[in-house]
Amino acid sequence: MYRLILLFSLLIVVPVSFAEERGEGDEKRQPARAHYIAIGVDEGEHAKNRIVVNIKEGSRNRYMQVKVQAMSRDETVIAALKANQPALVDAMIMLFAHQDGASMSDIQQREQVREEATEVLRKVVQDLTGITAGLEAVYFTDFVIQ
Repeated sequence: MYRLILLFSLLIVVPVSFAEERGEGDEKRQPARAHYIAIGVDEGEHAKNRIVVNIKEGSRNRYMQVKVQAMSRDETVIAALKANQPALVDAMIMLFAHQDGASMSDIQQREQVREEATEVLRKVVQDLTGITAGLEAVYFTDFVIQ
């Protein structure tokens, strides 16, 4: 009888100890969900969250229309992005207005501007709120030059 109890004890204890070593039974940690916040002017359905600037292409004036999305997983950063839209839009307008229409047709130049936009928005958020991290990326979800 003693051996039978010992055998059952080993059958229960050994698998439980291996499961604990592998971390089974613990809740699996999921990374925080990414949130995308539109940066732009919301003036009616047709201009929803778009930034429009005049740019030069040679001697011609052209329009550049960009829809910008900022991505973060940090709730504090998300709140800061929502609360500081005017300053963020202004920073994007200033960045885009200094671009040349001909160079913006180049995909590599657009990628460089997208990286600059990420850094500009990070700086504005830091200057206004003191938050130094959490803005992960900026994406152009609509990009038109006319």
